[in-house]
Amino acid sequence: MRIAVSDPNAILRVRSSSQRRDWAKAWEYYDNVGEVHFALNEVGREMSRIRLIGQRRDASGTWKTVEPNDKLQVEIDGIQSYNGGQGQLLRSYYINHKVVGETMLVIYRKDDQTWYDACSPDEIDIQEGVSGRG
Repeated sequence: MRIAVSDPNAILRVRSSSQRRDWAKAWEYYDNVGEVHFALNEVGREMSRIRLIGQRRDASGTWKTVEPNDKLQVEIDGIQSYNGGQGQLLRSYYINHKVVGETMLVIYRKDDQTWYDACSPDEIDIQEGVSGRG
C-alpha cells in the first residue's frame, strides 16, 4: 500500500524519518526468515482480533465501559482501515512497528469516509498538492 501525503506537518515528519536506510533490509529479513515471518504474522493475527472499547471515568475515578451506542464507542468503531477494518489496522500497526521499529498513523478520506492506516515510513510518498491514497 502507498499513501500520498500533502500535509506539510506530515511531510516534515516523513522527511525527518527518511534518514533511516535499513527498512529494505528489515523487510528482506522479515520476508526471508521463515521463523521471523511466522512469529510476527501469528501475533499480527492475534492483534487483528482485538476490539477497541471506549471507557470513561465516573465521579469516583473508576473506569466504566461505555454502552455500544454511546457517541464515544461509535467514534471508536469508526476507526477502520480501508484494507480490512479495525483488525487490519491493528495487525498492520504491529507488523510495521516490529519490522521497521516505527509506525505512522495515516488518516485520509476516500469514498466520502475517513479511513486510518498504519504504515511504515517507506510506504509513504510525498506528493505536493495530492491528498488521499496514491
